[in-house]
Amino acid sequence: MQTLLKRESAPEGVEGMTLEVVLRDATANDRDQVLADLEQFMASAGYGRSAVRVLKEPKEHKGPNFKELMGDAMERGERRLVTWTQDGTLLTVSAVETAWGIKRQSVDAARERNEIFSLYVRGQHWYPAEALKFDRASLAKIVQELGDLGSTTKLLFILRRHDGLKGMTPLEAVEKGMLEKVMGIAEAERHG
Repeated sequence: MQTLLKRESAPEGVEGMTLEVVLRDATANDRDQVLADLEQFMASAGYGRSAVRVLKEPKEHKGPNFKELMGDAMERGERRLVTWTQDGTLLTVSAVETAWGIKRQSVDAARERNEIFSLYVRGQHWYPAEALKFDRASLAKIVQELGDLGSTTKLLFILRRHDGLKGMTPLEAVEKGMLEKVMGIAEAERHG
């Protein structure tokens, strides 16, 4: 059985995507099992069965290959990182030095101890502006709980509003005395 995945962009202004699964040389049982697994996955992600559309005859695959899709995604990711360095989402090490009243070597040491994280963009470390709004001890606990997740994942974690925090960001929750709740959600994020 051969599986072919194809991603299509969502219409302008709509976040989402289409995932096309083509099974070649698959038995009816294989197809039924893949469909059942996909429906179960979509339901666990909060989407109903209507999110899964089944085509009787697969379209001929003429789109870009996986390597091209990954290259495009990486290029978009790099552009996003550069934008964040320009719009203030990410700050230079000097901003951390000023905010924390420490020298660069101490910032580097804190990063190595996993008390803060950075994103490496265009040859230097950039630090999340949102992270500097936390008290250092709370930030260190959250970052350590996120463990070895990628820096972009950590950034998105501290920027977004979480249902488990009643729609608050981690910073808002910590300011309301909910550090332990934030850490629980960080642990769940790490274990994915």
